[in-house]
Amino acid sequence: MHFVGDTVCGKSGGAKRAMFAVVFGAILLAALLVPQLAMAATPRLGTSLPSIFSRGTIGSVASPSLGTMSSLKTFSAAGVTSSHEVAAMTLDSTSGSGEVQIPSMGNFFWVGDYLCIQGLVGNDQSSPVGMVRLAFTVKSADTTIATDTGWALIYNLVPDNIASYTDYMTLPVPTGTAVTVFVSAFGTIPTEYPTAVDLTLVGRTETVINGLRAYSCSFRNDSRVAVESPVAGGWELNSADDLIDTLFDYDDGLVINPGETWTSVVQSTFNDVPTTVDTYAQALPIPVTDLPIYRFFNRNNGSHFYTASAGERDTVIAQYSATFSYEGRAYGVNTTNPYNNAPLYRFYNKKNGSHFYTASLQERNTVIALWGATYNYEGPAYNVCTYSAGTTPVYRFYNRNNGSHFYTVSVDERNTVMAAYSATYSYEGVAFFVAL
Repeated sequence: MHFVGDTVCGKSGGAKRAMFAVVFGAILLAALLVPQLAMAATPRLGTSLPSIFSRGTIGSVASPSLGTMSSLKTFSAAGVTSSHEVAAMTLDSTSGSGEVQIPSMGNFFWVGDYLCIQGLVGNDQSSPVGMVRLAFTVKSADTTIATDTGWALIYNLVPDNIASYTDYMTLPVPTGTAVTVFVSAFGTIPTEYPTAVDLTLVGRTETVINGLRAYSCSFRNDSRVAVESPVAGGWELNSADDLIDTLFDYDDGLVINPGETWTSVVQSTFNDVPTTVDTYAQALPIPVTDLPIYRFFNRNNGSHFYTASAGERDTVIAQYSATFSYEGRAYGVNTTNPYNNAPLYRFYNKKNGSHFYTASLQERNTVIALWGATYNYEGPAYNVCTYSAGTTPVYRFYNRNNGSHFYTVSVDERNTVMAAYSATYSYEGVAFFVAL
């Protein structure tokens, strides 16, 4: 079973689209080649599943959790006519080890001789589920003519929430065959992924592309951690809460730092005008591997020394305490965050016994070339970041009295030094950034 996203447009600039406006052959090729992608839970909460799961009928077969819902419709999209036959969604009892049954619903249509099934899954359990497996059975009369499996691969579907999916059958079913489609959904307690982060919808605009609706959604990372591989989803409903369409986007590997915004463009596949549109997004938190940066004050010359080495910290404390006063943690660097990819170069000042740090390759080369008599190059100390979006700046001062440099991430400390010690310290601005 293969997933097809309608439109993908992320910060990375790698946009890809699967639109029903293209010819059958191109769509089928996309359907067979695009891998399954992860979908996430909507942040809409309630004491029970939203009403869409309890209205109407789903074919003639009742689901114990959903009731039934009729879906006899015909849609036309850019010259492609897709017939919705009666789609019977039900739960069966063939859950695998560690799986729990969860509600599913939806409808289907043909693209060429391949069935596309789109719908929603809901979590009626008391705990979150992920890795949602979909099982499809296609019957003509009482005869099974095709079976398939797919994955919603939901990061974190919390109780009483729903998420959307789209799948293509990998085996052809001749267009117009009178069939009934049975869909079962099974979730597992998430173990492979950490708890997903909900992204905040801060803006959504609707446009029309090739006669179909497209939604440009801006999602912001309001958490305190960097996240990656965002997924967006959603659905369109009519006034009777019938599912018109599902919406998808995915950007594998994209990193969104705290405060940054991801623009997701999702496009509808049918030209029915919806009454309700819901969109949502989640992403996986990047594990925080904190590297503390330790700070010392040199009593002899009034300079500061910084090190990321716990061993060097302990040596200075044990052997040079008469000279260096340990001031504790200066800041931290998340070594797991891929944005921290720039080496911070360290120099030793032979004349005053201080250390100088720079993330600028050009400045490093200049110091090596012109100031070799004063500075001994000691190599990279650790990795930092060289751009500002979603990161923490490290401020740099020049000490006019002893020729050393002072670094701080504290805005309060920066302001105090500028206000009270400007005769000694010259503010040089932001030296580099650290991604938390």
